[in-house]
Amino acid sequence: MNSGVINVEYRPSSRVSVSVGGGRAKVDFAEAGGHYRGARVQGHLLLGKNGHHFELAPGGGPVLGEAGPADESRKVREIFFPSGQIGYRYQKPDGGLIVRLGAGSTFATAGAMLSGGWAF
Repeated sequence: MNSGVINVEYRPSSRVSVSVGGGRAKVDFAEAGGHYRGARVQGHLLLGKNGHHFELAPGGGPVLGEAGPADESRKVREIFFPSGQIGYRYQKPDGGLIVRLGAGSTFATAGAMLSGGWAF
């Protein structure tokens, strides 16, 4: 199971931001394995100071997936899939490096999360 997402995030205040992104995931389960592509919107609540934050980010979006047992014909599905993250976020108020560590779900995958980015 693995996924990759690219986001653009707007942070109007020190405690709130909104992100829009898209990506893909591959799930390797015997009964529900498949490939998923989709878009998502998330709201981010940041609690903390001096660059160290607890982050809660619920959201969701449309997902197009091809799934089903490998020995049968795969079915294409369109669904709304909830997504979200909870964990630690390091980001200074004046920009620069962003590091996030926690747990989350994206496009039919869930588990540990490590991400990075750059604020400007």
